[in-house]
Amino acid sequence: MSETMVGSTTLMPQGIPDDLIPIFKKLRDTPFACSDIADVPGQHVNSTFFATLSKPLPDGSKSVLFKHTKGWDAPWLGIAIDAARCFTEHDVHSKGICPIINENGFVIRPPRLLHFIPEYSTQIIENLENTVTLPEYLRSSDAISPSFATSLGRAVGSWLALFHHRNSEENGSGPAATRREKIPDRELYFNLYRGTLETQIRMSPQLFEGYEEAIRQRVQEGLKKDIQGRMGLIHGDLGARHFLIRNDVPIPNQDTILTPIDWETVHFGCQNQDFGQLIGELILVGQTDDQAFSDQVLQGLARGYQSLDEDSMFHVVFYAGLHLLMVLLTEGEPNTPMQNKMVGFARDCIVKGSQHDRQWLETTSLKYLLVASQ
Repeated sequence: MSETMVGSTTLMPQGIPDDLIPIFKKLRDTPFACSDIADVPGQHVNSTFFATLSKPLPDGSKSVLFKHTKGWDAPWLGIAIDAARCFTEHDVHSKGICPIINENGFVIRPPRLLHFIPEYSTQIIENLENTVTLPEYLRSSDAISPSFATSLGRAVGSWLALFHHRNSEENGSGPAATRREKIPDRELYFNLYRGTLETQIRMSPQLFEGYEEAIRQRVQEGLKKDIQGRMGLIHGDLGARHFLIRNDVPIPNQDTILTPIDWETVHFGCQNQDFGQLIGELILVGQTDDQAFSDQVLQGLARGYQSLDEDSMFHVVFYAGLHLLMVLLTEGEPNTPMQNKMVGFARDCIVKGSQHDRQWLETTSLKYLLVASQ
């Protein structure tokens, strides 16, 4: 989109959606006035754009990410989400809820929040140029070695353990207590998982035939399971796709930066959910590309996260299966051999995780979790 005149002196991008024009007008006399915008691909819930600034910022940045949060209804999944979740994401950025670590050549940090317009549910965030999602990176980079993948996983595991520790319910000085009463947030995500299961049962009935009610009961029990010492603030949607990494060849003696994004789903819940979501997506990467080193990332992830008792370990497996079912609704064609294989594996994660089936676990990529439980 190119720029056009507003009044006599101010330039604004052309082609701005009508509902966003007031926001860009508000920004036109600020350092965040834009001369051009482009849609961020793959966005279904929010209006998100790459924005070229009319003038560089003092730090030299020539572009930013413009994120306008909108309400979203998904009646087929039984959920409705309002735009107020942008305030949750703002809290994460402004209150330091997401930690920063530097470990063994990897820096993990959240994106910088540059500006917030609360009346329009809009954030301006640093543009992380030349980055891809972690699954894209693992599938496409020719420069990854097994040792690099293991170290990457270990850094992510250490970061996640620190995030969970700082924000645990047992840490009285942390922010978890302030969101403890916001149980509707948690119930919303429970409804999303229940709706996902029902959709998968309708789409692939042959994979659930004979024990539909049993798996519904296991999902209900697993979602309601609160494990002492594992409750606190969680990201809520911590799939591997929500980590960005520069799409470069790793350079010796130079840190590799990973950025966990999309913090609007933060809520009080069970920390096993975050860990399970991350593992579920990494397993999917490994199943669709056997050269992606996802096993090495999983191994490092378990080593970095460390302390899980057996009950939590199998609860993580349960959540990995649930999250896989959800991701598979949007990736791939239903009832193809690969899709059926992955839906079947996700189903087994739910069932075997609920049964604490260690023998089954040892035959899968999830066996690396045994390291975290030792």
